[in-house]
Amino acid sequence: MARRYLSEVKEFIAANVKGTTTRDLVLLVNERFGTQFTKSSMKAYKTNNKLRSGTPTRPAPGQPTKLWPAEIRKFMEENQDGVSGKKMAALVNAEFGTNYTPQQTDSYYGNHGLNSGLTGYFPKGNVPYNKGRKGIRHSPATEFKLGNIPQTYTPVGTESTRSDGYTWVKVADPNKWREKHVLIWEEAHGPVPKGYCLLFANGDSSDIRLDNLLLVTRGQLAILNKKKLISSDPEATKAGVLVADIFMKISERKRKK
Repeated sequence: MARRYLSEVKEFIAANVKGTTTRDLVLLVNERFGTQFTKSSMKAYKTNNKLRSGTPTRPAPGQPTKLWPAEIRKFMEENQDGVSGKKMAALVNAEFGTNYTPQQTDSYYGNHGLNSGLTGYFPKGNVPYNKGRKGIRHSPATEFKLGNIPQTYTPVGTESTRSDGYTWVKVADPNKWREKHVLIWEEAHGPVPKGYCLLFANGDSSDIRLDNLLLVTRGQLAILNKKKLISSDPEATKAGVLVADIFMKISERKRKK
């Protein structure tokens, strides 16, 4: 099965399709899993799996989306002067702990009429400020020193809640992040086994406690989602896992017959 149709990808799409335009869903999925969905292939996937976003073809101008929340839109609008669309990605990522690419923020500039005021070229007749001053250090006291840490630097240990609803933690420089609930589980039990994933027992991804995490197989998770067995009551969710096991055994027997 192609990577883009792995159960984890399918579950992510199903969980995020509501209220998300096809274009934004493509960007979310490709950023999360490194897939290569296009707008047309995502439309086909949604149609084949009877998924509907419930959004208009194009969001109303200025309307926040999952990909571009209101606080990030406001930040870019307030800081666009003198900052190109591509360079804005670094500022936004440092401020919010996101992973926007330069191409994404540059595209946002073009689609939403943001203007840095930069032309990219010198006007005719311009004389470079340093003409005839080769080798002169103008402001030694304010120059960057070796090992200088920029003001936009995000330290290791920083936490950020992303559009997928999970809290991520920066674990290493320059920009390595991991899900906080996975780190908590691994500290107590070691790496999550292959073919398994973690589930929040009460369905709340912001309630990050070890005793609120359940280790389930991908197959169990698929049935839990399909049969709507994940509850705000942890005990009911645990019972739902047992029910999922029963459905799996029934399916296995039917296949053998």
